[in-house]
Amino acid sequence: MSLTMRDIRQVDPAFTAKAALWVRENCMLVSLETVRAMIHSDRLLLFDADNENLRQPITYIQQRLAFGVRNSEEAFMPFEFRALEGILIHSCISVERDFYRIEKGLLELLETLPTHSGPEYLERLRLEEQGLNYLFARIRKFQYVLQTVLDTDEDMANMYLTEKYKTPEVRKNPMDHEEAEMLLESYLQVVDDLTSRAGLLNQAIDDT
Repeated sequence: MSLTMRDIRQVDPAFTAKAALWVRENCMLVSLETVRAMIHSDRLLLFDADNENLRQPITYIQQRLAFGVRNSEEAFMPFEFRALEGILIHSCISVERDFYRIEKGLLELLETLPTHSGPEYLERLRLEEQGLNYLFARIRKFQYVLQTVLDTDEDMANMYLTEKYKTPEVRKNPMDHEEAEMLLESYLQVVDDLTSRAGLLNQAIDDT
C-alpha cells in the first residue's frame, strides 16, 4: 500500500484535516464531517471509532453494507461504493440537520425584525448569520470535495477497488466510471441545493 505521510495525516485523528475524498491506487481516504476512514476493496478502517460522534455514522455505514448483502438487486454494487455511500449519507444528513435548524431560527427572526428591531434582536441576527456563514463554509467544502472527484475521470475510474483487486492485470478505461459518477452526483445534488438555499438566506438577511 503506497501511502504518503500526508495521506496518513489526513485520516489520523491526531492531526487537523480538511474535508477530502482522495482516491489512491488501492484505497480511498475519506475525511468528511466527523468521519475519517480508509476504504479498501473488502474492508473499511474507521479511525477513532470509539468517539461518541461516530456512533451515528457507524450505524449508517453498517446499514448500507448490510443492505447490499441482503438486497440481490444491489449485490452488484462493490463493497467500496457501499462503504463510501454510508459515509456520504451521514455527511449529508449532518449538514442538512444543521441547516434546517439555522434556517428555521433565521426565518422566524426575519419575520419579527420589521416590528422588533431593538439591539437584542439585531444581536440575535448577527449570531444567527455567523452560524449560517460557518455552516455555509462546511457545505462548500463538502461540495468542493465531490466536485473535484467528479471532474477527474482517472480518480473515478480508480474508485473501482474490487475490480482492480480481482483483475489487477487489466487496466480500466479512465472513461468507464458511470456507477461512481452516479453515486457522487446524487449526493452532490443534495449539497448543491443546500448551497443555493444558504445563499437565499444570506440575501434575505441583506434585504431585511
